[in-house]
Amino acid sequence: KKAKEKETTESTATNENGSEICKVVENTENMRIQLIFDDKPADEVRAILKSHGFRWAPSQGAWQRNLNENGKYAVKKVLEKLNNMSA
Repeated sequence: KKAKEKETTESTATNENGSEICKVVENTENMRIQLIFDDKPADEVRAILKSHGFRWAPSQGAWQRNLNENGKYAVKKVLEKLNNMSA
């Protein structure tokens, strides 16, 4: 209930080189944390997303999972792995 009172937030995740990885959206209306990529992610990236509990939501055009502390932690871990991949 508290989370739904907050506004939906959106930020851009970048790697160490400064290039954009994806958008991170905390969608409080749907209670989902979402990762939005410009293009379809590579097989390896999709495997990382799935291993951290993210599922593709065609209706949202985003990889998402429940918006809670575990979801926020999963985003942090996914972004760390994606950053290491591009390094």
